[in-house]
Amino acid sequence: MKKKSPSWSHILKTACERTGLKPDEVEVGVYIVSPEKMRELNKKHRGKDKSTDVLSFPIRIKHDILYLGDIFVNKEEPPSRLPFLVVHGFLHLVGYDHERSKKDEKVMFSMQNEILDHLRD
Repeated sequence: MKKKSPSWSHILKTACERTGLKPDEVEVGVYIVSPEKMRELNKKHRGKDKSTDVLSFPIRIKHDILYLGDIFVNKEEPPSRLPFLVVHGFLHLVGYDHERSKKDEKVMFSMQNEILDHLRD
């Protein structure tokens, strides 16, 4: 029997807990968009004229809840990749960046794998 993918709330709750945030004090927007919209966003905000699988835009507004920002996922990605993409985008929202250096890449991917492993348990 095929294992059901975790819910958005479970993915984000696990990512919060593993990065030291309190899930009930954090909010994140997750949007599923077309490849054309991904290309438009990627070009506008990163100067890259191509579609991509996931983009994250940190905001970090603190009222009663800390709004971390938005994650955009390309709707053409297979459902099986959604946990990975949401976790990857979430880590960018909280400051991880695999493009800064090899060391940062190792740190981010290690945390990413830890969260995804925990989701599989």
